[in-house]
Amino acid sequence: MQKFFVFFVLNLFFLISFSQQQITITTYYPSPVGIYKELMTRKLSVGDANKDGNINSLDLPNLEGSIVFAPQTGDPQYWPAGKEGELAYSRDKASFYYYNGSEWVRQAGYRVCISLKRACPGLQYDDVTGDLQCKVWTGTHYKTLSLPSCPPGWEDVGEGCVITSSDVFSYVGGAGYCERWCCQ
Repeated sequence: MQKFFVFFVLNLFFLISFSQQQITITTYYPSPVGIYKELMTRKLSVGDANKDGNINSLDLPNLEGSIVFAPQTGDPQYWPAGKEGELAYSRDKASFYYYNGSEWVRQAGYRVCISLKRACPGLQYDDVTGDLQCKVWTGTHYKTLSLPSCPPGWEDVGEGCVITSSDVFSYVGGAGYCERWCCQ
């Protein structure tokens, strides 16, 4: 029986070697698609990082041990819902955002903030909003002094006024300062 099997395999080999058909099988190990328990690389690119319409070696970062993400455009609050834990880079906001399961949240990290202060000889409560406003007496009426705007590229994160000395007998709340906070 063994001799018959060997004879059959040899004949099959000769028949296949003389035929005109060619079969090519290409395999990859490990598979380029699938689940990995561990993955190590020197450089990693996620998506079409250079926005040239192709995903290739031109998308890889320059530094070994770094990751580059394809920048997303538009306001992150209008991005489509992600998966909880998803991370993306916003080109417009120059920040990373993560999806917390219900919304895109700016990744906490180091931010530089500045305070633009203006001394106020007279702080007065606004009749409509109740907010303190920086006022100065012109001799005939109170003029509202505005705070400077944030520098270009800085985000306006709010403003407020602080009374440092009170004048309880007048409509004016007292002297103090107002400030605007700007971060980037």
